[in-house]
Amino acid sequence: MASEYRSLQQEIARRTAGGYEMVWERGNEVQMRRGKRFSIWWFLLWTIFSLGALFWLYPLWHWAKRDELVLLRMEGGRLLVTSNRWQLLQTISAPVRAYFRWAGRRQSSWTKALAYVTPLAVVLVAIIVAGAVAGGGGEGEEAGKPAGTAAVTVAPAPKPKPNEATLAVGAVAELKDGVRLSIDKILDPCILESTPFQELEPGTRMVVHELTFENLAKEQQTILGQFRAKDGTGFEYDGTFATCGGERDLPFCFLEDLVTTTECEVAFEVREGQQIVELRYDPNPFTTTDIVFRAP
Repeated sequence: MASEYRSLQQEIARRTAGGYEMVWERGNEVQMRRGKRFSIWWFLLWTIFSLGALFWLYPLWHWAKRDELVLLRMEGGRLLVTSNRWQLLQTISAPVRAYFRWAGRRQSSWTKALAYVTPLAVVLVAIIVAGAVAGGGGEGEEAGKPAGTAAVTVAPAPKPKPNEATLAVGAVAELKDGVRLSIDKILDPCILESTPFQELEPGTRMVVHELTFENLAKEQQTILGQFRAKDGTGFEYDGTFATCGGERDLPFCFLEDLVTTTECEVAFEVREGQQIVELRYDPNPFTTTDIVFRAP
């Protein structure tokens, strides 16, 4: 036991020196967090490499990133480390892999070639348009709005907030002039289809939420927000992509056009023995209000 304790403390000291801070410690388990940091060097590299056309890419990546969380656990004399470090890359790459798997199943050679070429052409056009916009100049718009303050009043029972609801099937929450989000189904666990692109880390299971977005705005929207989940220990998970065997094949809740309503799903790779107690949807980096579902 003494050697296990020393190994755990040495790893804590090493990560503390690397910028991590301790969130909590319970027996042989420790969770640590390292805040994300904006790198001016990566920003300059992307801007110079793209001749200014992709100056927006790194700031968008930085917003999408979350603080790095690690769970250190001693088990059977070994130190096990679980991290969300590469979760964002997995989330982004999963729909891409799914698309190219679909493209590879096209029957005729010309439809297969068209399926492969189309996304590349879209990316090329986007770079050209971004370069034209960046070269055209113009003043930027200052985003964000100050948070207001309200007088504190004593009330017998606080009114439920429209953007918050219970984490359960049938729950509904909304953002004014934005979207209404409802939970249609919770798959816990989701039995993944057997493919080389869907593999779980040992000691985890996939939990999938099937959702419906309803457009409350006056114009068409695109789902660009992010989903996060939290378990009972406070450990946070980023949303990812999953295909459950025997279930409906719904798209991932990202980059989906929203005219009236649309159905999609978001998945989380959750540690065994833990339950999701909070599901949060952050619509964009410019608003301070999220849609939040919390377990009763």
